[in-house]
Amino acid sequence: MSKVSELEKNQADIEFSCGMICFSLIRFISDYMSDLPVPIVHQMLENNDIPCVLVPLVEIKPWIRKNARGEDELYEDQKWAVIQKADEHRLPKIEA
Repeated sequence: MSKVSELEKNQADIEFSCGMICFSLIRFISDYMSDLPVPIVHQMLENNDIPCVLVPLVEIKPWIRKNARGEDELYEDQKWAVIQKADEHRLPKIEA
């Protein structure tokens, strides 16, 4: 692997991790919507339309991928792990 392609892979990994962290932050903020000031809730729901922005993410499920061996992997706790047969139908934390 050349240095340029290694840097590009690292960049893609960092961007993906940042996106997943942002997704988690939105979930944490939404857990406490009732405690937030009305202008912030208005900004999230009316101006930015956060629920509609998240729909494509839930449909695409970027936190699930196939590895080189064809196994399904799940991105959870900032790392990729192979999904075990017993956990195939379990709802990932990020979707819940």
